[in-house]
Amino acid sequence: MTFLAHPTFSADALAPAWAARLPVSAEVCLFGGAVRDACVGQPARDHDFLVAGATPDEMAAAGLTRAKHAFIERYTYADQPLDEVMRSTFPGTPQASMTAMLWTRDLTVHALGWDLKRQAWLDPTALGKADLQARVFRMTTPEVADDPVVLLRWARLAVLFQPHGFTMDEATWQRAVMQTQAQGFADCDIFRLNRQVKMIQASGVAPAVWGSLQAEGLQPHLAHLKALCLAFQQTKQAARAADVAAGAPVARPRAHR
Repeated sequence: MTFLAHPTFSADALAPAWAARLPVSAEVCLFGGAVRDACVGQPARDHDFLVAGATPDEMAAAGLTRAKHAFIERYTYADQPLDEVMRSTFPGTPQASMTAMLWTRDLTVHALGWDLKRQAWLDPTALGKADLQARVFRMTTPEVADDPVVLLRWARLAVLFQPHGFTMDEATWQRAVMQTQAQGFADCDIFRLNRQVKMIQASGVAPAVWGSLQAEGLQPHLAHLKALCLAFQQTKQAARAADVAAGAPVARPRAHR
C-alpha cells in the first residue's frame, strides 16, 4: 500500500477480529470510503468490507451480528441485522464474486479493495489505484452516470473532497449533468432522492453543492426535486402521526451515512 500518500488504515480495518473467526474458505476485502480517506490522511468514519464464502450463520458465529456495509456470501450491503440483509448472488469463486460486486460501485476509487487474506489490491476497473493517486473521481462505467440520483452524490463528494485535492473527471461529470438535464428527477426513486438531499443538507457544504448544480443550468430540476422531497416528507410525517394515533410502534429514524 505504499502508493498511498498517507496510509492510515487502522489495525481493526486491516485485521478485524471477526475475520479470524470466519471459515478458512471465506474472503474479506476492505473497500470504499476507508480506502479513500486513508489517501487523504483522514481517519475513516467506518470501515466497509466485502465478505464472500461465509453464510449469515457463520458471520454471526464469528461475532459480526450487525452488518454495516458488509457483503455476506456475495450479498448486497445493509445496515441492519444479518437475517434482514438483501441477497444478491454472483457466480464464481468467492474472490470472483467480490470483484463482480466491486464493479457495481459508482466511482473507480470506491471500487478499489484491499484483500485481507492475500494482502493485495483488487482493482477490477484497472483505474482505481491510479485515480486514487491522482485524486480523481471517475465513473466505473458510463451507465452509472445515467442515474440522476448519482449526480447529487457526486456533487457532494466533489465539494467535500476538493480541499484534499480531489477533482471530478470532466467526462464523468458532464455525462451525469447531461443525463439529469434530459431526465430530471421525476422518475427517480424518492427514497434514494430524499436520502441524498438529506446527506447534502447535513454535509456542512450544502450551499456550495447546490451552487455547483445550479451552475450547470439545473435550477428548474432542483426546484422540482425540492417539491418532490417535501411532499415525500409530509407523507411520511402524516403516516407516522397516524401510526402514533393508532398506538402502533414508531420506528426510530436511521442515521444517514
